[in-house]
Amino acid sequence: MKIVYEKKKAVAQSKGKRELYEKYEARERNRVRDFINKLSAGLVRLLPNSIHVFEDLDKENLTSRKSVYRGRRKRNARTPWRKIHKRVSEVALTDSVSPEHTSRECPRCRFRVKTQVGHEFKCPRCNLKMNRHNVAAVNIRRRYLKGKSRMWGFPRSDEPEETMMVEPRAGVTLNGRSPMIWAPMKWGSEGGEAKGNGA
Repeated sequence: MKIVYEKKKAVAQSKGKRELYEKYEARERNRVRDFINKLSAGLVRLLPNSIHVFEDLDKENLTSRKSVYRGRRKRNARTPWRKIHKRVSEVALTDSVSPEHTSRECPRCRFRVKTQVGHEFKCPRCNLKMNRHNVAAVNIRRRYLKGKSRMWGFPRSDEPEETMMVEPRAGVTLNGRSPMIWAPMKWGSEGGEAKGNGA
């Protein structure tokens, strides 16, 4: 959506058509707002009486020239994480956790992989294979529960199986396509591989 309107605005700007540029800008803003409203309503409808936990992303770091390559910087700049979190918080309970290493830490053995390429996470220590979005979802859930257990004085457990026995749901990935709001996990019977439908 944003890519389409960026191109339209660029054409209008190159031709010096200010009114047309402002028209596209207003239309883009309205469509983004409508998308976020529908996304929020869909999450609440799909997962009623739930706490929606978000990564506390720092957009400045995600658009830094030093640490992020150009294509990724543009994609990160287009994604309105804060607006989504704010809108969902208006209609449901929300919380946030640190995003550090959520997609690079093995949810089974806690080994932290240095680099990951592609959508599949592979742990060199315990051989777990899993969609990286689902890895992040499990780690976000664990991080949230761990923080709450310290706050409320719950007994702490480091057993990864307790976290992985439930059916986590991967977060929405805003990649320009229609969002897939949920992704149930399918765990391997031997425990060696876990597959998700993607998100």
